[in-house]
Amino acid sequence: MPHMKFKTLNALALGLLMAAVVVAPAFGRSPPLPTVQLDVKKGQIQAEPAVPAEDIKVRYQGVLHPKPIPIKPVLDAKNDSLDNLIARMIQMNSTGDPVKMASLFLPNERAVVMNSYQNPQLLKPNMAFFRQVTGAQLEGYIFHKKVVYQLVAFNGAESKKLVVPTVRTDQGYYLTNKLADLSTLAELAAAYPADQIKDVTYGTEEE
Repeated sequence: MPHMKFKTLNALALGLLMAAVVVAPAFGRSPPLPTVQLDVKKGQIQAEPAVPAEDIKVRYQGVLHPKPIPIKPVLDAKNDSLDNLIARMIQMNSTGDPVKMASLFLPNERAVVMNSYQNPQLLKPNMAFFRQVTGAQLEGYIFHKKVVYQLVAFNGAESKKLVVPTVRTDQGYYLTNKLADLSTLAELAAAYPADQIKDVTYGTEEE
């Protein structure tokens, strides 16, 4: 379902954003999903040159869990479910092995991912972060253009809330960097850590 913007974003020129992508499950005749609203504040998303975007409200289909789903790092975690993919993500990134890290992604993206992790300035901070992660909580999902944007809070000495884009295939769930709409990732990456995503399933008026 196309998302609705109540105010228009300025043109975005986005750099590389840290995110994992999940392919959305096929919903078939399932009931309509709830609606969540992002309140993205001025200055959280930058255009090029560095001009703050307008305040915006954006609505997507999605789910916010009233009680987040706990995820623990598990040895040899599979990619047969969304939560297992996150457990596997923690495990593989902790190794610092570009081949293992790239295995999280869709097969046709792995060569590019492995090449990017040859850069120590990207590899070392990423490995250090995931090595200190003690667990995570899956706080919800946003569904847009066949991608499930997982909202994951990683816990540790350094905690982070990250938007993890994911896709579903016949072989399981994988991360992806190939997004049809980068503005969606930018909006979520700005709103989620700032706790500006809320369930508005039963309230449709603009605030």
